[in-house]
Amino acid sequence: MTKDPSSEPEQAPVDLSEAARAVVRDPGDPRIDAHLAALGLADASAPASPGTRARGESAAAASAAATEVAELRRRVGELEGQLEATRARARTLGIVVAAAAVAILVLLAVLVLR
Repeated sequence: MTKDPSSEPEQAPVDLSEAARAVVRDPGDPRIDAHLAALGLADASAPASPGTRARGESAAAASAAATEVAELRRRVGELEGQLEATRARARTLGIVVAAAAVAILVLLAVLVLR
């Protein structure tokens, strides 16, 4: 019922410290850094990888992209403000329509009971 340890083949020990050193030394994929920067998720103080510059991404293009993102965020803020104002107007209009309906019903009741 129990396994005999002598019947299992011996496995070579894995050197995890060497694997960890290899991962730390790996420069990574520069496309991931460029993608994160385009999303605005990259650390601004982190130096640009050489692969990014080699692919034609210049500091001016990055600055233009940052300016565009800032403009888009400003525009989204404006649109959110307009949306909230529209919602407030819709609530007010709903209250006015409900009050008018109640007034009409009261006038009809007075007219019928008269």
